Amino acid sequence: MSDSRLILPDLWQQDALRALRQGEDVVIQAPTGAGKTYVFELLIKGVIAAKRFTRSRPALWPMTSGPNGWP
Repeated sequence: MSDSRLILPDLWQQDALRALRQGEDVVIQAPTGAGKTYVFELLIKGVIAAKRFTRSRPALWPMTSGPNGWP
């Protein structure tokens, strides 16, 4: 069963999230249970919701080739 309660981020979490969305590097130093992971959870959920990710197909054969140009 999932927890569907809405948890509003604290100001420091909002600041970190804003910086991450702008592509900045972020270091968060906070005690256990403060909500560091929540920041990244919000970021990942936002990326997925915006569908800003790509999928790639695996190669059909190895990328190295033999003497005749075939694997």
